[in-house]
Amino acid sequence: MKLSLNIALIVSVPYALQNYSWVHAASVAAPTSIVAGSLTSIALLKTPDDGLRFLEECAIPYFAVDQQLGCHGNLGEVCHA
Repeated sequence: MKLSLNIALIVSVPYALQNYSWVHAASVAAPTSIVAGSLTSIALLKTPDDGLRFLEECAIPYFAVDQQLGCHGNLGEVCHA
């Protein structure tokens, strides 16, 4: 089965939100690009813990980067298997 890969990044942060924390980047492999885009968008709008938990609960391959540049997920394991 061919999977779609979507990458979502937060590029600029409005001044009012600079003290808020979230996942900085997320990528997922999903059956369609609309599903991949939806999942990454939802993850980026949540708090870091909730966003990572959301991606984990979706049971899909994902890769995410937090504010401390920590890497999370299993997308690399799936792609190199």
